[in-house]
Amino acid sequence: VTDSLVLATDASNLVSYPKTGTVWYDLTANINGNLQNGPIFSTEVGGCFIFDGVDDRAAFSNPYTNPNFSIEFWANIDTSFVSTVGTKGGIVSTWDGSYNGFCIAVTDSSGQRTIRSWANDGAGGGVNWGLLADYAGKWTHFVLTFEGNTQKGYLNGVQVAEETYGAGVTNVNTLYMAYGVAGPYGPVPMKGSTLRCYDRTLTSAEVQQNYNATK
Repeated sequence: VTDSLVLATDASNLVSYPKTGTVWYDLTANINGNLQNGPIFSTEVGGCFIFDGVDDRAAFSNPYTNPNFSIEFWANIDTSFVSTVGTKGGIVSTWDGSYNGFCIAVTDSSGQRTIRSWANDGAGGGVNWGLLADYAGKWTHFVLTFEGNTQKGYLNGVQVAEETYGAGVTNVNTLYMAYGVAGPYGPVPMKGSTLRCYDRTLTSAEVQQNYNATK
């Protein structure tokens, strides 16, 4: 799906990443990313970055102009993060220090490590996507969509989460992969291979289409 695509990076594509340097080039020619603090390039799955969970991250200027939008990416979260209860981290995030924006994160819920997303909500709310143990160590397709005051989460083409919240997302902040920015939500040890942003809400059929085309 390419309609309303405003950011597209692919570490396996030499145009997007020529296997050297700190720039992750946007294939839509809108917003290039900055690889910060030394993520390592790997040829796994054709090309990906290894983020160390200490300070590595990819950073992009925020691409969104529409309150209805979608973000899609492939990631493989390290299995070591399953056992580090109490350590929270952002998988992708546009949060600032006041939790404005959105975040897909690893957190704790009832003593279990979970994947969870929030919209403008650092004090509470949010919605669980599933147990981290079910996805860690595996390449997983993530999609988060926003439409009005509703967010929906998809894993491997299947909707796993939905929440209606109080206000639309404030999107003015830097977009990070492997870093959460706000409060205790720091870096995540993970691999990331692609990142795509749409300035509209993808339908469930389009999410499934993209998953099937890239798995």
